[in-house]
Amino acid sequence: MRADTAAYAAFKARVGHQDPAVRAAAAASDEAPPEVLYYLAQDAAVEVRRRVAANPATPVAANMLLTRDPDHSVRCEIAYKAVGSGLEAEERTRMLRMGLTILETLAMDQVVKVRAALADAIKGVAEAPRQIIRALAADAYEEVAAPVLRRSPVLTDDDLIEVLDGHPPEWAQTAIARRDTVSPPVAEAIADAGSEAPTAELIGNNGASIAEPVLERIVEGAADVAAWQAPLAQREAMPPRLISRLASLVTGPILTLLRQRNDLTTEMRDALVLRERTGSTPGPAARAEAAERPVRDAAPATATAATSAQDERQRAVALHQAGELDDDVVASALDHGNNEFVTVALALRAGMTLPTVQRILSAKGAEVVTAMVWKTGMSMRFAMDVQKFLANVPIPEVLNARGGVDYPLSEDKMTMLLDVFGD
Repeated sequence: MRADTAAYAAFKARVGHQDPAVRAAAAASDEAPPEVLYYLAQDAAVEVRRRVAANPATPVAANMLLTRDPDHSVRCEIAYKAVGSGLEAEERTRMLRMGLTILETLAMDQVVKVRAALADAIKGVAEAPRQIIRALAADAYEEVAAPVLRRSPVLTDDDLIEVLDGHPPEWAQTAIARRDTVSPPVAEAIADAGSEAPTAELIGNNGASIAEPVLERIVEGAADVAAWQAPLAQREAMPPRLISRLASLVTGPILTLLRQRNDLTTEMRDALVLRERTGSTPGPAARAEAAERPVRDAAPATATAATSAQDERQRAVALHQAGELDDDVVASALDHGNNEFVTVALALRAGMTLPTVQRILSAKGAEVVTAMVWKTGMSMRFAMDVQKFLANVPIPEVLNARGGVDYPLSEDKMTMLLDVFGD
């Protein structure tokens, strides 16, 4: 008893000491009596009050008093302690139960730094009170809301979708897109918001589960959003058909990224190599024009050539519309070196745009040229002629008919090749 009395007397002496450093040392002691800590919570020196705020032994009444301290650094210390910074799990749970009112006060603090300190301290705490987490997640300031949106295990899918449905700023969408796991409904809500940067983060997050229809919409949008292309090319577990579709929309550097994937079949990698040879992909305006008028292209260099080329295109279109663009007509045109007519005829019969057919021909790849002719419904014998005389495939590389008449490639492979070069 004497020892306790002596210790108490020693604390009282330190509390009344003129040197703030001595009082601060007393305030930091885990052996300080509750009444001493409460008294020091009202000390004139900020450093003393900060030590009281950080002390786990400080009673609840003193903690509540410090949540209204005029110095925001003191309130920040309370925020970190309230969620058990440096405490064992059991002690943290106890602090959270005892400190709900304290947390509510801090979550409504007028100083952003205080709310940010609370958010940083509580962001990964599974036992954190739900109402506090939701309040912080809805905060208007990035430094407060973003850590919670990014890390808190308390937030449910419904909570996150509610935030996204409220048209939050991009930083809030990005924080959600960067979570360690993102469910398909949340991923869809991010994609539906349509913001470029958050969607790019979502694509690049392999912990995000994106439903295939949603991923397909993103791939289609990537034609016009460059920021999505590289993360799509590098995303794990991409369905093969979407890899092919992406390849048909992007340019050289992204094709290189696609080719470097470790989940490609040999056939798909070979098709991507061919696709790289054709250079750039038409921009949005060119694609729209091509979709509306498949046989329209840039004018040739001279007026005479322009007239001749346009005449041949119009003739091919007229024959196609009349149902007279048959195999004999197209084959005869190729025999006579009427390459403009044949190119347009191939596009019309295959249901492809003229720029796509031109890219396939310029690739000089025997297999993809063969697949294009197969799409027209014409014979493999004609496909051999197209390889040699229109696509200029080197003779040693020309793909020959199987058994003299049949296509040597499977329909699945030819479809995949055309997907890579698709519109």
